[in-house]
Amino acid sequence: MAKTQVPGMVSVRTQSRRLTAGGYDRVSRLWDRFFVPATAQSREHMIRLARLTPGERVLDVGTGTAQIPIELCQQAPMARVVAIDMAGEMLTVAEENVRRAGLEGRLRLEICDAKGLPCADHSFGAVISNSIVHHIPEPKRVLMEMLRVLRPGGTVFVRDLLRP
Repeated sequence: MAKTQVPGMVSVRTQSRRLTAGGYDRVSRLWDRFFVPATAQSREHMIRLARLTPGERVLDVGTGTAQIPIELCQQAPMARVVAIDMAGEMLTVAEENVRRAGLEGRLRLEICDAKGLPCADHSFGAVISNSIVHHIPEPKRVLMEMLRVLRPGGTVFVRDLLRP
């Protein structure tokens, strides 16, 4: 089957190159309020903010090149993250980023469709997602899955664009 490119759309390969080449910096600054508060206790704050217990898992939906879960692991040394994406090319870049950060034991990458998560109910203390929901034709299914896998009292943090 031939790959087709919609005029004006950017390919996954181009997106992953841009994110790796520094396009993530702008996104990173927008997430600073979540990951790095204006206090000296940023690591402890992140854990409290997400109400995580030591070793509790975080799910990152639509991880892309894994820059956000890498930052989370660096800010919250006890956090363990499962980061999912459907784009194999993004996860290839993410694997290298995770390896470079030395987080292979705490940050697991999986190719997965967020509309049907292969996770048990209530299996994550926090679910995060940055700029993926607008790419999904029926986002309600993804949001319902996020809530299904979230433990009672857990934290959901979704940042996204307004669909045109």
